[in-house]
Amino acid sequence: MIHFNGFAVQETITTPLVTDVTHKYTKTLDYPESFAYLLFTGAGILSVLTFITLKHLNRFISDYNLVLISCIMGFVGFLVLIDYQDRVIEPWRFIIGFAIISVAFPFGRGVTLSLFS
Repeated sequence: MIHFNGFAVQETITTPLVTDVTHKYTKTLDYPESFAYLLFTGAGILSVLTFITLKHLNRFISDYNLVLISCIMGFVGFLVLIDYQDRVIEPWRFIIGFAIISVAFPFGRGVTLSLFS
């Protein structure tokens, strides 16, 4: 639930947040809609690379540890995305947090789906 909920929230708020030209949510992110498309394309590429990496890591790391690593990565990613100043999110912080969460999701999703099946 942590992985699916976290990614659903990220997936839902990314486009309105990065395309906030009226500065309703943030004072610093006001990119065109194509920037959100680039973020999601990057997330897809990171997911594919993560699944390839998982194929090799499964030989050395237990499923429990992979889920633990995923939860820690997701927690760190969301910490990076916290708005510590009022409505100011640096673009580099947003991209790094988005990337960390995009990698954490496939780590946990693949393992939890295989455990439940």
